[in-house]
Amino acid sequence: MIQDVINEIFFQSIGRFWPWLRKRIYRKDKFVKDIEFDVRSSNPLTFILNSQIPHATLYLKIINKSQYLEITFDRALLEIWIRSDRGEQPVIYQGKMISRKRIEKKGTAELYWTTELNDYQTKFLKTIKDSRDLSATVTINYDINSDLYEINDQITLGNRQCKIEG
Repeated sequence: MIQDVINEIFFQSIGRFWPWLRKRIYRKDKFVKDIEFDVRSSNPLTFILNSQIPHATLYLKIINKSQYLEITFDRALLEIWIRSDRGEQPVIYQGKMISRKRIEKKGTAELYWTTELNDYQTKFLKTIKDSRDLSATVTINYDINSDLYEINDQITLGNRQCKIEG
């Protein structure tokens, strides 16, 4: 705890006098490793087919483990594949998540995303909704900014729980 405070003061002080030195102390590869993505533990991905407008919802969690930098989640493109008894099929291509969210140092933020489903997606999901083993793979192409770095990267969250209602 005290060491973290000392490191923070040192990092900010050096940044005022020698801004380029901050990137030497806290390299970009370390910064990228300090950002984690996950989904909510209960019903993170739900497809709701019996509503007036069929739609999908996803609860995404972003964890900023950096002790030096606040980050801003800027936007993401999502791709979702569903694994069922019939194999693995793509359901959503290039789902757009445009939601600027500031995340404090060593902080966590939850983002909620929803999108409408077209007739093809709805029909496909109805055919697999009674499968015994339903899971999803979510691929996220994201942009995150801080006052030191800008990141455009991709992460895949495999074998996540999903639910089809309706």
